[in-house]
Parts: sequence; structure tokens; C-alpha cells
Amino acid sequence: MSIKYKLTRVNDNITHNPVPRYNVTTVSYNNIRMKQLKERLCGMSAASPGDVSLVLDNLSDLLAEYLREGHTVTIDGIGTFSVTATLAEPLEDPSVVPSGAVRVKAIRFQASKELKEEVAKARFKRIE
Repeated sequence: MSIKYKLTRVNDNITHNPVPRYNVTTVSYNNIRMKQLKERLCGMSAASPGDVSLVLDNLSDLLAEYLREGHTVTIDGIGTFSVTATLAEPLEDPSVVPSGAVRVKAIRFQASKELKEEVAKARFKRIE
């Protein structure tokens, strides 16, 4: 199977360059959910559906726990998860930080070199 993509023309409203530019936009038609992952993992191993389900559920719980505690989490062959933070509102005096002023902005994921190399082997198919 291939990664589907489409080309989108980029309008240059600043320099009015006569040479058109295009961006590639990947198009996904399906979202693989945990249930599908569990079924595929069962088919790839001798583990029972219950065992696979338990391991993945526990992994999700542990990931959240470690991130809440301020750790980064690296899963070899997959990548590293970490938390980024932001201020709920601008501070006038950085020596006084009110309770709740800092909050989670996002969970960052950095793919491992191995995962990037495997995905880079993908073929692409243009759609209209």
C-alpha cells in the first residue's frame, strides 16, 4: 500500500514570483485505533488477545504517569515522548508564579531513527 498525496499550489502574495510552487499534502483515509492494533499484534505473536490488550492498556497508563511526573519516555524503535508547558496567562513578575499559572501545552513525540528509516521506505501515490 502507498501513502496518498496531493499537490497544492502555493500562492506567492509577497514577491509575486511568476514561477509556481507546490506543497505536498499527505491524505489519510483511515485512522488505526487501539482495537485494530491489538488484533494485529495477536496475529503476529503467541500472546493471547487479553495479554496484548493488558500490555497496551498498561503502556498507555504508564506513559501518562511518567509524563505527569516530568520524565521523558523513550520506547526503543518507536521514539521519545515528552511534555511541553506554557503559561496560562502572561506574568508581570517572574518571581511570583501563581498556582496553576503553568499548564501542559502539548505532548511532544520525536520518532526514533529506526522508525524514520522504516517509514522512509514508503511508496507514494498521487491522487487528484
